[in-house]
Amino acid sequence: MSLRNRIEAKEKSVPFFVEAWDVTVYLRSLSLADRLEMSDLFDKSNPMQRIAILVARSTHDEDGKRVFSDDDAPAILGMSGDAIASIARESRKLSRIDQTSVELGDAKKGLPTILAADSPSV
Repeated sequence: MSLRNRIEAKEKSVPFFVEAWDVTVYLRSLSLADRLEMSDLFDKSNPMQRIAILVARSTHDEDGKRVFSDDDAPAILGMSGDAIASIARESRKLSRIDQTSVELGDAKKGLPTILAADSPSV
């Protein structure tokens, strides 16, 4: 197996059982493109919407297709708090995003906070 094939094999979704919904969704680590796009969105949105966008970007079905679009953020905010919190928590861990980045957005100048790789709160 080539190095590229080994890397691509690691880019698969991880099954995650959402107890509140009694379903399994598939979570994927955010791509660099997602992180950069989200950092721009995070600067313009409120903390709750940031969580909804994180959930929308990281939640996929068994075929690898996104379950939610960014436009679904208001609907996501109206869903089960337990379900959304568990998905957001697991998505942050998988993508190694600290909680402050999701809640506060870009608090520093320079690189977007969403690119943070190491955090004690993950």
